[in-house]
Amino acid sequence: MPILAKFNAQFARFLSGSKAASLAGVLFGSVVLALTAPGAAHAAAPVPWQMDLQPPAGSLAEMATDLHNLLLVVITLISLFRSWIADLCWCPVPCKP
Repeated sequence: MPILAKFNAQFARFLSGSKAASLAGVLFGSVVLALTAPGAAHAAAPVPWQMDLQPPAGSLAEMATDLHNLLLVVITLISLFRSWIADLCWCPVPCKP
């Protein structure tokens, strides 16, 4: 008897036992419970033309979102300061002495 056929026969015998059936039921039930639990952390789906990050699903994602928002403010302030300096220094109208 080939090895694959032996394995299939033993696997079928194992699955027909009551222990295997209860184990499979417990595993299936735990997977279903984990996927449908109300408190489970699931990421939101992206939305077309979304202007912000997805809602954070954990503490690390919350920290990454906070860092993103802080960097957005800092880069905006640097850009505004840089454009203000450029406007002062390189104005097209010559300054009177």
